[in-house]
Amino acid sequence: MKKASQSKLHEQLMQTINLSERRDLALELLSMTMSRQYIDVALRILQEEEVSEILNSTHQPVLRAKVLYYFDRPDKDKAGLIREQIVRLLVDIGVPEDIDIYLKGVSTYESQPVTDVTQNLRAVSLAGLANEDEVLASVYAVKLLGENDTSQFNGEPSITAVTLLRRFNQPLPIFQFLLRQGKNFIERGLAEVVGKALESLGKDFPLHLYEELADDFLQNEVPVVVGGIINYIIENDVSELYSRMVQIIEEAEDNDLHKYGLIMMATSRNEDIINLIYVMAENSTMFNRANFIEALELVPADDKRDAVLGSLQ
Repeated sequence: MKKASQSKLHEQLMQTINLSERRDLALELLSMTMSRQYIDVALRILQEEEVSEILNSTHQPVLRAKVLYYFDRPDKDKAGLIREQIVRLLVDIGVPEDIDIYLKGVSTYESQPVTDVTQNLRAVSLAGLANEDEVLASVYAVKLLGENDTSQFNGEPSITAVTLLRRFNQPLPIFQFLLRQGKNFIERGLAEVVGKALESLGKDFPLHLYEELADDFLQNEVPVVVGGIINYIIENDVSELYSRMVQIIEEAEDNDLHKYGLIMMATSRNEDIINLIYVMAENSTMFNRANFIEALELVPADDKRDAVLGSLQ
């Protein structure tokens, strides 16, 4: 039986609404085409949530063959976007033999014209590697954390590196990053990475060292960095730093930071932390009263909460 042409497959793909058929047609089109137009269409369909959910290991060979084609011919995927999208699909499928692809991905750098543009490919490849080999993923996470080519747009792959080191309970590389590169990253507009690192050091990190770090980074009120400190205190229930957290929020000059801190406290579901909001609310001003109201509306209703909320309103 004669195979359908690329244009015919594309036409069928655009017309069908059956999820399994859309998946199969997209995979067939991806397998046979070298046209960027059709590749983009096929990958867009495969990444649709309802379609990606019905991808499984039987579909891995097509994706694997295609991504290896582009790893072998990077000039045909200069921005790495095709490889990034296919690797994401492979990570979701989760076949162990794809570890070689993830190793290629974490080592890929493409410049256009002089700035690297494959940070997301390294990030998703690192995530895939973490699902297969904790030790190897940790090594590459240390390598990628704080790299010069960290994206100005989303902090990748450093954000993923921090996330994985936290997942594997390895705070020391994160600590070293903060000591050696934290201030530089803030100056470069990469404060999100620093905030993520500050909230990821783990419950068992020495308290006095964390206090030193926090005081150092609090000197310049960068909201996303301060937010990371607040998250650390709440997520790890560091009661020794509750008073410091209250001070940070009460002295915040940035209204969004003030609101964020209160909302994080309100959603902690920690009775001691929520009681601190009630105390803080007594000293609220017209300027920030709306923030307290918004935060307390997220607290489960009881007589005390309703009384404080009523007085604020």
